[in-house]
Amino acid sequence: MLSVEDWAEIRRLHRAEGLPIKAIARLRGISRNTVRSAIASDGPPKYERKPAASIVDAVEPRIRELLKTYPMMPATVIAERIGWDRGLTVLKDRIRELRPAYLPPDPASRTSYAAGEVAQNDLWFPPVRLPVGFGQVRRRLRPGDRWFGRRFWHGRGSHRNRMLASPTDDTDERALNFALTMPPCTRNGLRSSGCAGT
Repeated sequence: MLSVEDWAEIRRLHRAEGLPIKAIARLRGISRNTVRSAIASDGPPKYERKPAASIVDAVEPRIRELLKTYPMMPATVIAERIGWDRGLTVLKDRIRELRPAYLPPDPASRTSYAAGEVAQNDLWFPPVRLPVGFGQVRRRLRPGDRWFGRRFWHGRGSHRNRMLASPTDDTDERALNFALTMPPCTRNGLRSSGCAGT
């Protein structure tokens, strides 16, 4: 087999020196076909061994069938079901390679995206007052609004202007006025760590 140094020298002689294939073969003492293949190849020569057949190849269809039916079946149970009487290491290695193709997607796994694959847009929903009769109005809910009693609280922060309410009687009016006079960090009886004095 041609070494990497011989391959590099053949290519240098042909490209840089401009020697013909016949002269390179005579100079290096190798076959003209070897010189032709070295010039035509994109990379240096390397030994590539054909993968040897495994003893597990004969039972792989049966393993796939069992994993399709029961993806989480232990390797020892699979070995019993297929009548495996050889070492478990080679069988476990093959099952470890095959099992991910049959597992259902993990609902708790994190999804990852390449740059530019996903975009996020925040939409603006202006408040719309809807007359419902008898001098009363209702506000249309926006995405992220939550219901607290008879009042709506927008879910994107604790600013006073995020309170959405439509007073239908003086009880709701008082509750709305009380909520708007409270400091943002003490609404709903909770104190957040971002407030002064906490």
